[in-house]
Amino acid sequence: MGALVSREAGDLVFTSRNLWALGTVELVTGRPAQAAALLGQVAELERLQRVRDVTMLRWQPELVEALTLSGRHTEAERILESLRRGADGTALGAGWGASLDRSEAVHLARTDRRHDAIDLLDRATSRFAELGLRLEQGRTQLTRGRVERARRRGAAARRAVDEAAALFEEAGARPWLDLALTFRRATDGGDLSRRGPATLTATERKVVEVVVAGASNKEAAERLFLSVKTVEAVLSRVYRKLDVRSRNQLAAALRTS
Repeated sequence: MGALVSREAGDLVFTSRNLWALGTVELVTGRPAQAAALLGQVAELERLQRVRDVTMLRWQPELVEALTLSGRHTEAERILESLRRGADGTALGAGWGASLDRSEAVHLARTDRRHDAIDLLDRATSRFAELGLRLEQGRTQLTRGRVERARRRGAAARRAVDEAAALFEEAGARPWLDLALTFRRATDGGDLSRRGPATLTATERKVVEVVVAGASNKEAAERLFLSVKTVEAVLSRVYRKLDVRSRNQLAAALRTS
């Protein structure tokens, strides 16, 4: 609706923004062909507006990923090469550059260069963390989970997706969290034998260790420099993972692991 209203009003700037947002939604919800069509319109609108700053919107990395997932690898590679040539150090060092790393990793993974893809995803994750872009960091971890699963590395895939889920839950990003949990269940394949302390993320382990040692939620938050709400959210997630309902059961689960 926003794109339609903006287009009817002749507002090219907001038409681009709305199409970018809609294209991103289509991409992350599994409709890359539709995403590529929408993001292609953004490209044309920016051409008409003679936009020179590639970081103005982040549609370019999204378009690369959408094209790749649609099987249009040659187009994706051509755009990647163009963006790498044309971008300056400032753009590449910003969130836009990290997004480009992530989209290139998707392209590499889909063209049988998965090891190189992991290196790029590690770089993107670190950069997003430095910039404080937690949702983008989580999205990159979710992408890593998919790449690791394609490499048949189930444990690595689960760790990456669990890290993504933790980031989304702490940020209160429920739709992203739902995507991560859905992927996690698919990765598990419903196998309850995968449940156990080995599935805990680094943050979850730290919280569990402090709590099992006798700390209250408030004390754990103070020691780990977290909010009480975050500690409560982490414990709820751990309880679900380990299928326990109390701290005593949690301690027992750790002892028997």
